[in-house]
Parts: sequence; C-alpha cells; structure tokens
Amino acid sequence: MFKVMVLLWAVAAAEPVIIEDKLGPYETVGQCFHRGATIIRSAFGISHFAITKAETLCFQKQIQSPEKQKEVNPNAGKSV
Repeated sequence: MFKVMVLLWAVAAAEPVIIEDKLGPYETVGQCFHRGATIIRSAFGISHFAITKAETLCFQKQIQSPEKQKEVNPNAGKSV
C-alpha cells in the first residue's frame, strides 16, 4: 500500500507547502503517482501564487497489527 504527499514551492516562499492525500492508501505505486499528478493539477488551477516546482512523493505504508507492534517495542503502551 502506498501513500502520497505533494510538495509545492511558490515564488518567495521559504519552505514548500505540503499536501497530504486523505483518499489513499493506493495498491500500486502507479496509482499513487497518478493521484499525486491529479493533486498537482488541482493546485495549479486554484493557486493564487506562482508555483515554481511541484513534486509527488509516494511511500510505502506498512500496517502492523498491535501484536506485531508489541514484538517490535515490548514497552509500547506502558506508562513509565
């Protein structure tokens, strides 16, 4: 499963705007990048700023069961 994040740089902005997709995760990396392209097209259409660069980042989302999380970190959920 893949999640998508889009970074947009605008003229005179010190840092990029980060857009996190709320519709995913996606089964394939291709679907992920397609969603990123859709987000970028929408941002160009509604932006009031001159966007100089846009990037799509797709990363794999690994879902662990609570049992697996306890194996990795046996102290997870315990108060100190």
